[in-house]
Amino acid sequence: HKIANILRQRKKEYAILMAQEMGKPLKQGEAEIEKCAVVCDHYAEKALEYLKPRIIPTEMEKSYVTYQPLGIVFAIMPWNFPFWQVFRFAAPTIMAGNGVLLKHASICTGIALAIEKIFKGPDCVVIRSGLIMGNGGFVGQMADFMKSKHAVPLIGGGKQPLQVVAVYDLVRVIKAI
Repeated sequence: HKIANILRQRKKEYAILMAQEMGKPLKQGEAEIEKCAVVCDHYAEKALEYLKPRIIPTEMEKSYVTYQPLGIVFAIMPWNFPFWQVFRFAAPTIMAGNGVLLKHASICTGIALAIEKIFKGPDCVVIRSGLIMGNGGFVGQMADFMKSKHAVPLIGGGKQPLQVVAVYDLVRVIKAI
């Protein structure tokens, strides 16, 4: 719930940033930040339940479904919901023990830096983060690299990726988010 609390404490600051960078009305920006806080709270409360192994009845002695981290998940995000698109993706991804490589839209550089600062805050789960600059060819190469590592690329746009790599300690992750 720590990240949700940070979002709520800085709601006005982030709404102003969205207004400055991409023209979002302040009221809509504040609502977007609250929605991000809600998704963080949701996964903080439900992650263990969602990721709990499940026994599946079959003719075999024991069958079950278990969830394991995939690794780093690459996301390219658009500009129109610059916080929400990131948090709706990052919260469950990190909760499941995965790392996140985020490339945000070029219009949202300050927002990408603000998100990085949130994840780099005290008691958070990040072990390494930073901005990576690149043109479309660079991003394509990154996507190819991520596919070769069996990560999941998502589609969006922009030029400033943010790398957030989570620690694979699920309880610590849940407490931080």
